[in-house]
Amino acid sequence: MSTQPPFRPLLMASLLLATGLAGGWWLRGALAPVPLEPAARTEPAGKPPPDASLSGPDSSLAARAPSVKPPSLNTLEAATSTDDPVPADEAPLQPVTWGEEMRTLLDQQAFNAAMGLYQEAERQDSALAGRLRELVLEYLEGYLRAGDDYALTALADAFLSVHYDDIEVLLLLARHQLQSDYWAEAARTFQLTFAYSATQPGQRSRVSQAFEQFVQQVDDQLAGEQRWQSLLGFYETLEQLDLGGAEQHLRLGELHLHHGDTTYGRSLLEALTSHSTLGARATALLNHTTPPPVAERRPPPPVGSIELDTIGSHYLLPLGLDSREEVRLVIDTGASLTTLTQRSFDRISASVRFTELGPQMFNTASGTTRGMVYRVDSVQIGDHRLRDVPVAVLDFNTPDNVDGLLGMNVLSQFRFEVDQDDEVLLLQPRQ
Repeated sequence: MSTQPPFRPLLMASLLLATGLAGGWWLRGALAPVPLEPAARTEPAGKPPPDASLSGPDSSLAARAPSVKPPSLNTLEAATSTDDPVPADEAPLQPVTWGEEMRTLLDQQAFNAAMGLYQEAERQDSALAGRLRELVLEYLEGYLRAGDDYALTALADAFLSVHYDDIEVLLLLARHQLQSDYWAEAARTFQLTFAYSATQPGQRSRVSQAFEQFVQQVDDQLAGEQRWQSLLGFYETLEQLDLGGAEQHLRLGELHLHHGDTTYGRSLLEALTSHSTLGARATALLNHTTPPPVAERRPPPPVGSIELDTIGSHYLLPLGLDSREEVRLVIDTGASLTTLTQRSFDRISASVRFTELGPQMFNTASGTTRGMVYRVDSVQIGDHRLRDVPVAVLDFNTPDNVDGLLGMNVLSQFRFEVDQDDEVLLLQPRQ
């Protein structure tokens, strides 16, 4: 009788055990329940509402703008393999670029969110940030051409809050202010632009050229409409802002010679007779104008005076609005428009007739900011009444007894002087 080798039963038992374990593991996976995928949340796809704020920086857009997670520097693509089948009901995710995301936000006028995306790009890639900036400029130009003051001022405000010294944006803002007939505010924007260009190589000549074109445009427009007092006020504003060169002094002298204070005009021109390039023109203007009699060379005494209060080193006076309300304003020759605080405007807006003119960007001590401009039917300063006066409303803080600032759009209607000894404002209406 033959005998089996002693290891064969042991080998067979091991094979049976391994086969059983493998089959059991396979059956465990095949019979396990399939987990259900949670239903995807569907977010509303509505466009965020437009900015309803009437004044002040556009802070409300941030709360309404969609939450934005900046894409990576590379195109965002779905993590799917080309070898794997794609279910019929699941289309592959489309790539989203930074530029497309920026356009989406700008189209939605979610300007604060757009600036957040721009700042994130700046941290990662300066070239990419430059392309996004070009998109911002493209939209600003489009708003300027379309006359969309609301969108333009909101986007400019958002961008300048990130880069307050961007020369190209400031020059575009000056064009918008001129287009809106706020030439005094445009001059102040140029003053800022000249200051910022001092630290930006290559920009100075560009700003100078734009400024010369701006001065010529204002002169052509106001002279063509025979708004001589406004034109005098424009050149006096340039002089006050230290923007007036010899050419501007010559033009100011000529304007005073024919439409203002003849004695002052002659003094300006006499100072230019020895100028290397303008001396001949100044002399010709003087020779073709008869000097006034000596008795007329003294300006007539100021007409009317207003008692002033003091607050620190500033002077405060009352201003009547629509014969219904009186506000207390600080004299500010650096303000182009008379300005009310938002708090004061809210207090009196129910009783004074304000006609909304639209938003505008203003240069303040805190920087460039956005506000709303209204027209008041009449204002009373001392014994003098002015009609259809623009008034700006800005969100800024003042002491409780101060309602805002008395700006040059009112003061420039007069020859005025502050008598610091008697603490009165002396006024003489311009002819």
